Amino acid sequence: MGKAKASDKRAQRFAHLMRQREQEKQQRFDEVVAEFGGDRHAMVAEILRYRRSLAQIAQAIDWTKLGAQFAMILPGPHGGPK
Repeated sequence: MGKAKASDKRAQRFAHLMRQREQEKQQRFDEVVAEFGGDRHAMVAEILRYRRSLAQIAQAIDWTKLGAQFAMILPGPHGGPK
């Protein structure tokens, strides 16, 4: 009887943790949508910007593996759109 109760408690705790995780995930999604005011085009533009940045980082890592030199130019008065 004690093992059954312990496994039931574990199952209940696991279910609770999964529900909590899903709620937190939904909350993060809602926060992102709210950040862009529900503007899908703005969200897509930001996703594409991040993808491009990640691709550039991956390329820099590949260059480093090959021993090549590279430079990263941070956004600033000369590095972004006008």
